[in-house]
Amino acid sequence: MRLSAADGSGENGTTGHKLTVIFQGRTPRSDAGPTATVKLPAKGVYYDSKLTATYWQSSATDALR
Repeated sequence: MRLSAADGSGENGTTGHKLTVIFQGRTPRSDAGPTATVKLPAKGVYYDSKLTATYWQSSATDALR
């Protein structure tokens, strides 16, 4: 997930204290089971209008490239 624009171009920034992830199945608009609630830092995380979800990476190495 990208929470905000690194270059400051996002708008309406705020701090979130809860993140729920909904998983998609292998085909478009299919359900992959229960949601996951991600534990965030006590102070929350900043996000803005550039918030996006990227496609799944199968390893941490690939995700951090």
